[in-house]
Amino acid sequence: TWPPANSRYEPRYFAKNGELTDTAPQTNAASDTYEVDFSASSGINNRWQTIANFGNPGKEAYDIEYPDRAEQQDKLKTYTTPPLQQALEVTGHPVLTLYLASTTSDGAIHVYLEDVGPDGDVVYVTEGLLRLSRRKVSDPPYPTVVPYHSHFEADSLPLRPGTVAEVKIELFPTSYLFAAGRSIRVGLAGADADTFERIPDDRTVPMLNFFRDSQHPSHLNLPVISIDNQDLRT
Repeated sequence: TWPPANSRYEPRYFAKNGELTDTAPQTNAASDTYEVDFSASSGINNRWQTIANFGNPGKEAYDIEYPDRAEQQDKLKTYTTPPLQQALEVTGHPVLTLYLASTTSDGAIHVYLEDVGPDGDVVYVTEGLLRLSRRKVSDPPYPTVVPYHSHFEADSLPLRPGTVAEVKIELFPTSYLFAAGRSIRVGLAGADADTFERIPDDRTVPMLNFFRDSQHPSHLNLPVISIDNQDLRT
């Protein structure tokens, strides 16, 4: 079955000081500002370019390889849990519910799920992305466990600059064990310079506000698997 029968969704909420917490926000107004850095990148050996090059004459196919993401973290807005007290298995589709306001009528959001070590190393786990004008959630034409975006022109929803919009983004499915002592991180970018076209493409630089209050509780839903700790070996 999919999702696995022993999985459950657990929310992790955006909080102050870039924290990711299991406690829903209680404040009436809180947000973080992020100026999109269009030099942010997931590299040239990512899932996108290796697939595009495979079997393409004149293109060399590389193994998928993500370098230490620590070098990118200053270009992203990040939210990170405290070090985990015990191992946590995530298996399924993580789903981000994001409340944001922008200074532009369109843009892109790239969401990275990352594993952060006590020494600061950052490991890529999975990702999701969405053009913000395609954020409308529609009835799916097939069974699905994630928010469905048709990407039809008729369903286009330009942003109203300065107005809060709800954006639901599914991340690619994964099965990953976060070890005890490491942290879970959500990294948000407005671009992937080496892979995707710039949005908006008129050289405008969007300023984004990510909201994290009781009315706009931005959060990541993690598909967590129940683990018997006696089965874990270091």
